[in-house]
This record gives sequence, structure tokens and C-alpha cells, in this order.
Amino acid sequence: MKPRRWYFIISVFLLAAFSARAQSPALKAVLYERIVFEGAGPEETNDALLARALCLTELGRWADASDALDRLRLYALEPVRVPEINYLKALCKYRQGDYASAATVMAEGLPDTPDAQKLGYLITAASSWKGKNELLAAILGVYPPYGHLYTHAKGGVPITIASSCSAALWVVAAISGDWITAIVGGGLLLSETWWRGSVQAMPQKAREYNTRELANYLERLEASL
Repeated sequence: MKPRRWYFIISVFLLAAFSARAQSPALKAVLYERIVFEGAGPEETNDALLARALCLTELGRWADASDALDRLRLYALEPVRVPEINYLKALCKYRQGDYASAATVMAEGLPDTPDAQKLGYLITAASSWKGKNELLAAILGVYPPYGHLYTHAKGGVPITIASSCSAALWVVAAISGDWITAIVGGGLLLSETWWRGSVQAMPQKAREYNTRELANYLERLEASL
């Protein structure tokens, strides 16, 4: 066995044997990072980074775990370990809500294990899920309250309807001959209705709805597997 590999094994053993606090995944993650910082060889660096990533997944720190996996020295990885690494990478991306990246990693090959098969099913489901169309939400927002109803943003419906009704009253004022009041007031109300209903609010409401509903869908699906 190479000397540096012994250095890694001895370091981990000492951490486990002489530090009660080393049972904390957070502390172990820091200590594994220190092994990398102190200049371990490629194989030992990979062992430490993988161990760090596993500690971080225990803590639910998926972005940090993903970063540790991205730092692996791929040239020093044994081919047999690649599917295992891909599984962890895909899991981290999935938990972060980056389903497109998770699908890309999954395409590179996952291990033939029940957990990997379950993850693959969830990633496929997330990638194929269809939510509210942001462009359609913006278009419907021009015709209140349809944009709010389409994106299930029902809290804004009363305000939008009130604005539209007020705009109609300004039109009545214009017909009655009060042109200055009608143009200024109606323009302000219609502008408010436009900006709240279409250009800004509705696409964002559609994104919020999609994010929320997809998360709920995947949670129910995962619980059923």
C-alpha cells in the first residue's frame, strides 16, 4: 500500500479514536477537507473528498456536497467507482432542485441498486413534469383576473377586479365629458393593472406555482416508492 494511503487511513483512524466530537458530520467534513488541504495524493484526496461529501449529505448541505464531488480527481478514480460517484452527484443535484443537471449526470450511468433506480425514476418524473406556461400567464394577465386564476394567485383577484372596474368608471367619466380626469385616472389604473397583471407579476407567479407544485408532486411520489 502506498505511504500516502497509509497517511489517510491513519488520519481517519486517529480522528475516530481520539476525538468524541469527530462523530459530528460537520466536524468530520472539516477534518476531511484539511486532509485535502495538507496535500494528500490524488487517491487519498479522492477518498477524503468522497468522505466529506457523504458527511455533508447527512447534514442536508447538498450544494456543498456537490462541490466536494466536483473536485474529485477523475483521472485517479477507478472505473468501478464512477457509477457510485454519479449517483451521489445526481442525488445532490436532485435535492437542490436542479433536475436538468441531475438528468445529465444520470445519463452518464448510475449503479444497479434500488436507491439508484428510485432516484432515476424521480429524476425522470421531474424532467417530464409540465407546469404553468409563463408566456401564457403573461398574456392572460392582460385580461384580469384570468392571469391570477391561471396561476392560482387568487389573493390578487379582488384587487385586479377592483382596478378593472375603476378603469371602466373612468371610461364612463370620459363619456360624460370629463376628459382630463378620465385620461389621467384611467391611464394610471390601466397601467397598474397591466404591470401587476402581465409584465411582472404573472410570469413570476407561474414560476412560484410550478416550483411549489413540482416539489409537492415529487414528495408524494417519493413517499409512494
